[in-house]
Amino acid sequence: MEQRPDDIILEEKIRAAYEHWYESLEKDSSNGLPNWGPLCTGLIMLERLIKDYDLDIEHHKTSNGSQIRGQGLSLAHKIFAKFGISMKLNSGEFGRTNRSSVPTAEKLLNALKPLHLESLPVDERNRMLSQVQKRLLDALLMYSDHFQVNTQYNPAMSTEKFVKSVLAQGNAKTSGAIAQHLVGAKLELRFPHIKISNYSASTADAPTERSGDFIIGDTIFHVTMNPGDLIFPKCLNNLRAGYRVYLLVPEEHIRLTIRKAKLYGLADDIVVKSIESFIGQNIDELGQFSTELLQQELMKLIEIYNRRIQIERYAPEISIENGISVELEPGEGR
Repeated sequence: MEQRPDDIILEEKIRAAYEHWYESLEKDSSNGLPNWGPLCTGLIMLERLIKDYDLDIEHHKTSNGSQIRGQGLSLAHKIFAKFGISMKLNSGEFGRTNRSSVPTAEKLLNALKPLHLESLPVDERNRMLSQVQKRLLDALLMYSDHFQVNTQYNPAMSTEKFVKSVLAQGNAKTSGAIAQHLVGAKLELRFPHIKISNYSASTADAPTERSGDFIIGDTIFHVTMNPGDLIFPKCLNNLRAGYRVYLLVPEEHIRLTIRKAKLYGLADDIVVKSIESFIGQNIDELGQFSTELLQQELMKLIEIYNRRIQIERYAPEISIENGISVELEPGEGR
């Protein structure tokens, strides 16, 4: 069902409510990030609301009233799995020892109350809550010392799922770089006789007079993990300049991106594709849909990716190691 402009406005209100709550959290003086415990509490509370949208804090407390029900590793890994994140916690603590969990959760519930999300269809409300949860998860993943990362490819895994698992290793700062260089590596592998530009993901388009992330022939490619409103005027300028436009976003943002493209009158003029399918389909075709050849093409993709990321100062943290074994650690980036 097509999303109404009112729904877009509501999503922006939810984002603003989340950001207000997020900014209210006590920050770690060493890195300026909210402390680990409150971030865990936020993820737990959102997961509980997805299952049972009750904004009364008493409904979510443990019997002794000191904690939020459901805290622990089991729920943590369930949330990670939902977003395709294979990272494992290297400690058993996921908010359980955080004495501020109840007031932190109550602040989040109070931030949501004025939005009256209870009036929405369950699926639509849960989709919006999951978007907020993903943003909070990105912040949590910046605490690299809490995680062990080792994503392995196996032949039973689809290529798109493999790409998704690599993208999931990033965080709010690194995911843009990972996505951009994966797409660049795919284009270089697919078009070996064409020079594919390679810029640092932290290089803004405007100062370098770049029209997009990549230009091939008369087509411009934009790659973004979080398609905000600013990308659509860029697409419009590209079209006016006579270019064809591809907008590549994570699979989970496809629906919202298409809806926003319609609001900007671009739905019939630009191509919106998921990063996972854009890369995965080509690799499958290059591998002639053969398991053995597919693994060879994936290894080529990874080799090109690892070469292209060397322009990033944090390249070691986002490299893909050991052929088709992936090891990515959160670091700084786009």
